[in-house]
Amino acid sequence: MYRQIPFFRFVLFFILGILVQSHYPADNALSFVCLGVAGIFIFISFLPSIKKQYAFRFLFGLGLGLLLFALAMQITRCAWEKSAWKVDS
Repeated sequence: MYRQIPFFRFVLFFILGILVQSHYPADNALSFVCLGVAGIFIFISFLPSIKKQYAFRFLFGLGLGLLLFALAMQITRCAWEKSAWKVDS
C-alpha cells in the first residue's frame, strides 16, 4: 500500500502531530525534542558509512516523519495562541 501512495506515510505523521497537540497540549519542549531527534536521524542517514548499508535506509524516512510531526505540533500551537481570546484590561 505504501508503494502505491508514498505521500500517505508523511501525511499520517502530520495529522498525528495535529491530533497530539490538540488532545494533549504540550509546550515547545516536546516539539523541539522531536526536531532534534529528526535532525540526528537525517544527519546519520547521510553519513557515507551508513548510506551504503541497506539496513539503515529507514532512518531518513523516520527522521522526515518526526520532522513533520514536530512541525504540525508547532503550527497547531501557534494557531491556537493567535486565536485565543484575550480580554482587554
